[in-house]
Amino acid sequence: MMKNKRKYFKYNEEDILEILSEYLYTDCNSETICSKAILLGEPGKDLRLIAVVGDGEDEEL
Repeated sequence: MMKNKRKYFKYNEEDILEILSEYLYTDCNSETICSKAILLGEPGKDLRLIAVVGDGEDEEL
């Protein structure tokens, strides 16, 4: 009998925002993006991500 291998991951808020920002970057067709993101709500209840992504160096973001 083979045992299943499991990996457990625990991320803090900064880690989650970085991972999601990198995902948004790969989802855009631009070499350079600027992004800001924030997590709102309560985990397991109503957690939401609000993100804004701009092409290039958007200093107003």
